[in-house]
Amino acid sequence: MVTRFFHVCYVPLVPLASFVLLPESDAGLPTALSGKSVLFAYLRGGSRSRRFSL
Repeated sequence: MVTRFFHVCYVPLVPLASFVLLPESDAGLPTALSGKSVLFAYLRGGSRSRRFSL
């Protein structure tokens, strides 16, 4: 599962779309937004912003 975001300085702001990646190709199938993927993106983006603010 991959979620595409609008971001600024690598900090995710607005989720745009989620995709399920297919192992045999680089293509993905569009799906509903994944709450788990969005949560992890925000956590990862938040940890980056904290590192830069120190």
